Amino acid sequence: MSGLEIARQMTLLPYYIRYASSDCARICLDALCYSGSVGVPNRLGLLTNFVRAPAFLQFCSVCRISDLERYGETYWRRFHQLPGVVVCPEHGQILVQSMVPLRPRKCSAYVDATYATDEIGIYANKLSSRPWGLEKLTMIACRSRDILNGSIDSWPIESLPEAYLRGILQRGFGEHARPSIDRLIDAFISFWGEELLEFLGCSVDGKNCRWLPLILRNTKRSFHPLRHALLQLFIENMPNVRSSIPLRRAGPWKCPNPYAVHDVEFPIKAVKTSFARKENKTLLAECSCGFKFTFCQTSDIDPRMPVVLKRIKLGPTWAAAVGRLRREGCSTKEISVRLQIHRCEVVSLFKINGESEMAASDRAFSSCEAGAP
Repeated sequence: MSGLEIARQMTLLPYYIRYASSDCARICLDALCYSGSVGVPNRLGLLTNFVRAPAFLQFCSVCRISDLERYGETYWRRFHQLPGVVVCPEHGQILVQSMVPLRPRKCSAYVDATYATDEIGIYANKLSSRPWGLEKLTMIACRSRDILNGSIDSWPIESLPEAYLRGILQRGFGEHARPSIDRLIDAFISFWGEELLEFLGCSVDGKNCRWLPLILRNTKRSFHPLRHALLQLFIENMPNVRSSIPLRRAGPWKCPNPYAVHDVEFPIKAVKTSFARKENKTLLAECSCGFKFTFCQTSDIDPRMPVVLKRIKLGPTWAAAVGRLRREGCSTKEISVRLQIHRCEVVSLFKINGESEMAASDRAFSSCEAGAP
């Protein structure tokens, strides 16, 4: 394996750089592969936050038994060692702390998991007496494992602050694109519990613990992945009380044209206000692909993807799609249904392709079918 493969598949670095900037992630990967990880904790902000990481390697007793039956030995799992993970996400069992330090005194050390976890009964589990429900602890463990293994589709990294703000507003914590921080903090504490947040190092009540309003802003500041996980799970488990949220910023935007391929991720740089009111506004956008449309909100999944309100101009990519369906033998009605556009728009796209006569004959044939003179 290469150094890059080892870093990505056998260390916790993918977890810590998941929500870091691309430049920071690249520098940390290079440092881990070529410089002995010098400066990585400081660059990721791990030395200045209060999130508690396990002091000793942890393991699940159910996983251990399964490994011994299947392989004749067991191994250390990465997601058992993540900050805030105190239960096994696969079995819901509280993890057992071994006697092996998570960070050895030397630069490296090999400890066989089979022998180090041989006598499970001698390890005292300090978490078994905590009054926290296993349901929420399992939620945190599963989300932390997902962050380690890959990004969460419902929370796009490139527009995370906007996605958080949209989720908060849709749950009723604010009006007119402005979140109510005090109500949000009270609900956040009520959902997770003050004792659990304090144990995780993610308290939100206090002069030096107000990370929650900061993570909603579009800043370059880095936040611990555990705090992202807590906020994501909180939003997902709150009832959705509002279907549409006023737009907060003017781009850049993705193009909702399903038939265009763009060289850049956000081809729409600016929009115009075609209709505005205090509660909401309708924006007019035109992409370089020729697609022109209006919108007043964005996708719940991706806050940078406009939801088309009205199509003004379809452009050459739609004309190419119509021409392809025409060559396949589809009628105007069939093309209209498949592309979900009006027949008049199909006829206009025929003209772009130089097929006006074919479109006219097809339209006349459809009229005859409907009984028109």
